[in-house]
Amino acid sequence: DPKRYYFMESTAYDNLHNLPGNFIESERESADSDLAFEIEVLNRRPEKLDNSYYSALSVRKHVYDKMYEYEWDESKRIHVHKRIDYNPTVALEMSMDFNAKFTCCVVAQEAGHEIRFIDNLFVKKSDSTLVEQIANDFVAKYSTHIKKTVYLYGDSSGKKGDPGRKHNHFEMVTAILLKNGWTVVNRVQDSYPSHRVRYQVINAILKEDKAHLPHIRINEQACKSLLISLRHTPIIGDNFEKDKRSELNLNLDQQYATHFSDAFDYIIFKKYSRIVKLDGGRSGGLRFRKAA
Repeated sequence: DPKRYYFMESTAYDNLHNLPGNFIESERESADSDLAFEIEVLNRRPEKLDNSYYSALSVRKHVYDKMYEYEWDESKRIHVHKRIDYNPTVALEMSMDFNAKFTCCVVAQEAGHEIRFIDNLFVKKSDSTLVEQIANDFVAKYSTHIKKTVYLYGDSSGKKGDPGRKHNHFEMVTAILLKNGWTVVNRVQDSYPSHRVRYQVINAILKEDKAHLPHIRINEQACKSLLISLRHTPIIGDNFEKDKRSELNLNLDQQYATHFSDAFDYIIFKKYSRIVKLDGGRSGGLRFRKAA
């Protein structure tokens, strides 16, 4: 209710007189990374790298922060909130990235000419497996979703599975979703082209200079980890290869590494590559080869 409340952003230093004398330095020492400290304590919005893999990404254009509207409930005598960027009667789309110590997914939904990224989920540890845990987390979070159909995208390595297990990662996820009443449509691609081709396709869409291509919109609040991942994914040299060394950095919280950017790539490329014309007039969906 902007007529009653004023909103202002600040940093921990603006609240210094209410904090213990060593609070900020303690937070700096205990933070998972410098990036986490700058975002969560100093409230700095992460800027896109000069050599960003997502060169056409624009916070002003592609990111939105209005996800709720507030209405006065006369019976409760309070303002109640309602999610406005998500439609429970429309199918969901989920793209996954699997790693031994970190598994994540992005959740998206079509809204007219837009593809909206409305959520990101991740798991670092679990009593079962990371794959089963993230599937159960999704089921719990979207238990009230009305149209229980999910289009499943993701890392083709998830089709291989782990030694000693009867089912691969996608089969495990699918089994949990089916058990909880979801209809699963498998959209996992067997292989992906080089990072260079993916770079061309995704940035062609992000530019929004072709009327037939969709508009990508990302929820600033619900997809914080995805946004940080996208804005801090660099390229290596002049060949447009995605620099994935952040996934090997033990000092970096892996929710800010390139895992989420990969999940983003899988869904965007699979859904739209064949309607993107690259240099020479060929489609971005052609000339596949195995790539990491």
